[in-house]
Amino acid sequence: MLKITERKDKNWTQEQLKVFCDVAPPRLRDIFLASLFSGQRSGDVRAMQWSDYDGEWLHVTQAKTGAVINLPVHKLRPLKQVLDIQPKVGPTIFTTTKGKPWLATRLHKVMVPCREKANADELHWHDLRGTLVSLLAEAGCSEIQIAAITGHSVVKSQIGGYLNMGQNLAIEAYAKLDSMLEQNSTNHFSLTN
Repeated sequence: MLKITERKDKNWTQEQLKVFCDVAPPRLRDIFLASLFSGQRSGDVRAMQWSDYDGEWLHVTQAKTGAVINLPVHKLRPLKQVLDIQPKVGPTIFTTTKGKPWLATRLHKVMVPCREKANADELHWHDLRGTLVSLLAEAGCSEIQIAAITGHSVVKSQIGGYLNMGQNLAIEAYAKLDSMLEQNSTNHFSLTN
């Protein structure tokens, strides 16, 4: 089972996501979308290195759990687009306009006015992770497929030690999500800088 959090009802709506992306400066919008579509924690997204991305796969080792996640970004157009437009100005993928890695305090401070305009005052950065979990479930993904993207622990039974969270599970999950986004036309975020 996926870990149940107390914020399960705190998901960003499509309208809130759209407004946030429309009003956010490009670098903030990009790391916001990468957080949403990768399902990773803020610190893991801020730490993503160019050496972790080969144009098709993004390899993440989660700081909190040590879980190794392989994200097939070639199967999810919005994530691939946001990664591919980043300027290579340092070792980290996402940087401020000064070319520096994002600090958590700065990222969250810059987010506040955009969040207010999106009528999302009660939502936090971490709620993007929960929003992706909900989107993946809505797209028809199993808990194991969702966990292959987010790195959540799924099994509290004896098979847990035998379950291989292989790349095929992540590929299937992103393919389902990409198809749903395409059908709903919800993946048309403006990515012009």
